[in-house]
Amino acid sequence: MTIPLSAKITEPLIKTKKHWLIILCFLMIVNIGSSTIMFGQTIQWQTGISGNSERPNTMIGTQDGGYLIASLNNSIIQFIKLDKEGKVTLKRSIVSSGSLEAIVATQDGGYLVGGNLKSDYWVMKIDKNWSKVWEKSYGGNSTENLVSLIGNQDGSFLLGGTSYSNKGKSKTQDLKGLSDFWLVKIDGSGAKIWDKSFGGVKTWAIDYVGGEYDGDWSADTILTGNSYLGGIASTPEGGYILGGSTNSFAGGDNTSGDSVNQDFPQWDAWDQWIIKIDNDGKQIWDKTEHTNSYIPPFKSIISTLDGCFLITRTNYDLYDGCGGYQRYNTISKVNGLGINLWESNFNEYTSIFPTKDGGYLVGYSPYFNGKAPADDYNYYDECYQDVSENDFWILKLDANGFEVWKKIIGGNDQEYLTNIFPTYDGNYLLAGFSNSGISGDKTIDFEGTEDFWLVKLKEDNPFAANWNLRYGGWNDENFTTILKTTDGGYLSGGYSNSSYTGDKWSGSQGKNDYWIVKSDKDGKLQWEQTYGGSNDDYLNRVIQTLDGGYLLAGSSLSGLGGDKRQGSRGDRDYWIVKIDSKGNIEWDKRFGGKGYDELKKVIQLSTGEYILAGYSLSPAGGDKSQSSQGGADFWLVKISKTGTKIWDKRYGGSLNDLLSGIVETADGGYLLSGTSLSGKSGDKSQGSRGGSDFWIVRVDKNGKKLWDKTYGGSGQDEAFSSGRNGNDFFIAGQSDSPAGADKTRGSQGGKDFWLLKLTSTGAKVWDKRFGGSKDDELKASILTKDGSYILAGKSFSDKSGNKSQNSQGSSDYWIVKADKDGMYQWDKRFGGSGTEDLRAVTQTADGGLLLAGKSDSGVSGDRTQPSQGGTDFWLVKVAPEIKSIVAAREAVEVEEPAIRTSQVNLIAYPNPFSDKVTITLTLPQAQPATITMYDSQGRKVANLFQGEVQANQESKVEWQAGSNAEGLYILQLQTPTQRHSQKLIILK
Repeated sequence: MTIPLSAKITEPLIKTKKHWLIILCFLMIVNIGSSTIMFGQTIQWQTGISGNSERPNTMIGTQDGGYLIASLNNSIIQFIKLDKEGKVTLKRSIVSSGSLEAIVATQDGGYLVGGNLKSDYWVMKIDKNWSKVWEKSYGGNSTENLVSLIGNQDGSFLLGGTSYSNKGKSKTQDLKGLSDFWLVKIDGSGAKIWDKSFGGVKTWAIDYVGGEYDGDWSADTILTGNSYLGGIASTPEGGYILGGSTNSFAGGDNTSGDSVNQDFPQWDAWDQWIIKIDNDGKQIWDKTEHTNSYIPPFKSIISTLDGCFLITRTNYDLYDGCGGYQRYNTISKVNGLGINLWESNFNEYTSIFPTKDGGYLVGYSPYFNGKAPADDYNYYDECYQDVSENDFWILKLDANGFEVWKKIIGGNDQEYLTNIFPTYDGNYLLAGFSNSGISGDKTIDFEGTEDFWLVKLKEDNPFAANWNLRYGGWNDENFTTILKTTDGGYLSGGYSNSSYTGDKWSGSQGKNDYWIVKSDKDGKLQWEQTYGGSNDDYLNRVIQTLDGGYLLAGSSLSGLGGDKRQGSRGDRDYWIVKIDSKGNIEWDKRFGGKGYDELKKVIQLSTGEYILAGYSLSPAGGDKSQSSQGGADFWLVKISKTGTKIWDKRYGGSLNDLLSGIVETADGGYLLSGTSLSGKSGDKSQGSRGGSDFWIVRVDKNGKKLWDKTYGGSGQDEAFSSGRNGNDFFIAGQSDSPAGADKTRGSQGGKDFWLLKLTSTGAKVWDKRFGGSKDDELKASILTKDGSYILAGKSFSDKSGNKSQNSQGSSDYWIVKADKDGMYQWDKRFGGSGTEDLRAVTQTADGGLLLAGKSDSGVSGDRTQPSQGGTDFWLVKVAPEIKSIVAAREAVEVEEPAIRTSQVNLIAYPNPFSDKVTITLTLPQAQPATITMYDSQGRKVANLFQGEVQANQESKVEWQAGSNAEGLYILQLQTPTQRHSQKLIILK
């Protein structure tokens, strides 16, 4: 079998002589390194389920990393629950009124089953205890056929299929064609929110077909106007892409089909039809793709990691010379505007799944070797090439649809692959049917007439020693914390409102939830988990506990429900969740008063007890034993190792005092640090230096205050990080103050990093500031093994002051190394074309650094993976100083040994912008170049540059947006051999 048969590129493609390919979906800035990577695939485990009962109709992943298999037999749905290792943990049966076409998990731990009943759509709600809650039907006055069921983050569901009905019963619109796409949106109780029909027009046409016996052509008429929905995919902005087949001409909702210009137009083949709609079902655009298929071609649509969509269709070309159709499958990628980016043709296809590296796994079982017998024509046995022994065939494609590797898995008899699923640890589960006994790859015996066979496959793709990786779903992931785990890996944490998208395989409990990602030492995702209640929950800190588990610490607005086992005290409470080493909840506790309480830090003592540190606006009451001194106060809570409160203390002045750090002192006490607006009042013994100041409070092991100190200038000084070096301390934050008071040097521009070293009694030893000409905002700092300091945050500055590199986009990760005396050593920035916010830094085992924060950039600058949507967690591994300080990129070899591509730097800033944008370009060789601006519809707006660019010299051009409308624009660079694009946004 030859795979692929062809690969057609219809949109911008960058290609070098050695098959390095990068496709431009939204935004692409290219600067790729190389490495040689050998790929392998390992079967980790397999399991079988007896096929003596009815074949499984559908299978889905569950929130705990396991799987649910559902099959329908004699009006009984049998559910089989598997854990993440493939072991059967539960079997349940429920009487069903309708057919079984789809199943989705619901936010309350139950499931919604979808199918058809008496020619209507039918759904049944099952709760987490496997009891039927309700069932409902939706339809018109004729026939409806459900094919798709999607769960939404707001708890609603979208049902989709094909309708032959006019208005009546549940249907509010008449047919437009012979059959239409029909959508029904329902809430969590099954009540209809809206329904929408999308169809073409009925048109009599001339249909030319080959003569059955003598081969002469004859003309017949056909009534066109059928549209069949085949699948639905969610869009990042909350809408949907509908995919299906139509034989309709232009008319009705079909704006892109062939137009009718005569009484009997010629019709020759079906079209693929995709429609984009918003969350309320309003059509935004539609696109048709003409095929050569004489039957409906559409098969499936899925979302890709870069915000685009992958569409599959089966083409049945007319008469293949053997009395049948020639069959082949096409996979095409389209962007958010419906523009076709590329196509690849394959002989077979049953399932496709997007991989974390931006590529795809295609699954198939080649029964007919590319040929299918026709239903309407005679065919000859010698033309029908049956494959007697079929297997699971897995094909890995890169982001552009080109083959990376291929693997065949099977026994000595028939296997048929039906689905591919992601596993909790970032690998893949293959699901299908098998008639083989123990043989070949099959290590379990044949049990029934046709067994359901599950195979977990690991892709062995070694990562480079230095790397950058992102984790995210389609919405916003807000990174806040990271720690090195005892197994050498990392646990990243923050909060997320995404559900079942991208790298987030777990569902949302409500709004924002705690989200943690466990990765190995090379950043490869091992597992992820979500914890939350029905409202917003914000994770701020994660620590590894003495028993090898973890404690998650943050604040919660949720009441009792979900993972939260105690109700809210008032506004926002401290909320801690104790989990084991695999992410399973052991217990959770909330602490608060009736006001606003924000937990920022947690430490575990050698006794196993914990100190929770944050700030509180609550009066006395609930878990708070002392009233606020004025505004927000520092608030400490000591608890036992099982979460029982031992004592609490508050420290503050008459205004807001916001804690950001806690350090355990050599004598068992604590140094608290944060930002204060208070003057001399309450627990604050010194007056304010200006706007806001660094404020530190020294307490003993029982929380008794020993002393406090204030440091600042006349402007705004905010402390975010603290640490201990022997008996001394260091406090780091940001300052826009000029020289004066405790600040020895003035601001470089806006906000600068500001570092203070203090003695054990709080006396200042020295202070240092580092910054560029704009705002530079510190969020973290560490003491390195050699006694130096690493300061980390985000920077808006270009090359200026202490900043040695220009910005990559809006804001970048920025790190500064200072020696033991606070003297500048070096600085480094990492970022893409969007906004990066560095929140944490830790030193790695090899002496390098791991930077962690959040990013909304696509592939650009130092970002080598597309955004999942919104903001993502972004980790950057920085090499030790004995090597060059760079964020190494992932590189993939395709077919031939990898080569180093030319380094092209195309940067536009600021972005977004309102009036003017500056574009800089650097090319490695002297060559002609053209820079052009297009609007979101692909119309040329401006020619910005056309001429010769000198090698390794920065060229700069400005574009005055002027009267151009607010919205998305595409900046395009064209050279004789390459094309690069970048997304720009105008905000007025």
